[in-house]
Amino acid sequence: MNDEDPTTIEVLVCLNRRYGEMQKSCSASGAELVLSALKDAIENDPLLADRVEVSGSPCMGRCVYGPNVRIVGHNMWSEVSPGDLGEIMAALRTLGGHQS
Repeated sequence: MNDEDPTTIEVLVCLNRRYGEMQKSCSASGAELVLSALKDAIENDPLLADRVEVSGSPCMGRCVYGPNVRIVGHNMWSEVSPGDLGEIMAALRTLGGHQS
């Protein structure tokens, strides 16, 4: 998180990969696509581009339900796909003081 600006909103996308047969994980379930799509959506949103930092994270402990996305200190979503980002973007706008 940006230590210079306490209004920065931090979003984490779990990128953990578990190896072995039948080992579901965020990475194996498409987390990299979610991370890329979320970064693009935020960069293209003038209300959020300067307020939100998105990064990959280690395991969030919900591998079976991945990909997992967390707004630090607020919401967490599981089984996220790029098509689900509307709800996350709406939550970010609300946290940023903007209505969707």
